[in-house]
Amino acid sequence: MKTEITAAPIGTGQKGIVKVIVDPKSPKGEFNKAVIVKTSASAEPIMCRSVGIVN
Repeated sequence: MKTEITAAPIGTGQKGIVKVIVDPKSPKGEFNKAVIVKTSASAEPIMCRSVGIVN
């Protein structure tokens, strides 16, 4: 799994990008990956989950 994020600080009202790439060359079968994003906009971290099957 590879992640890319906006490198510059993100100001109030602005947007950033979190890009997650799951490599389909990984072993065949089910996958369940999570990325946790911490931000000053929320007291709680945000969990982004990717699930799927590699055939």
